[in-house]
Amino acid sequence: PLIHDGRFVALFSANHHEPRVWAEDEIALVAQTGARIWAALEQARTLARLRESEEQSASSPPRTVWFL
Repeated sequence: PLIHDGRFVALFSANHHEPRVWAEDEIALVAQTGARIWAALEQARTLARLRESEEQSASSPPRTVWFL
């Protein structure tokens, strides 16, 4: 399971065609891969929100505030 900020957010698993005992470095690799996938998904979501915000700003009339 992938836990982020103390909550379950996704499930990432690895399997083998035969039962086996996984080595610590293999387990660490799967954990690191899951963390990297999560980071990439978060980055993609953030970029999508930024693009959406920029599109909304571009389609809105400019707002000018004058201070005298």
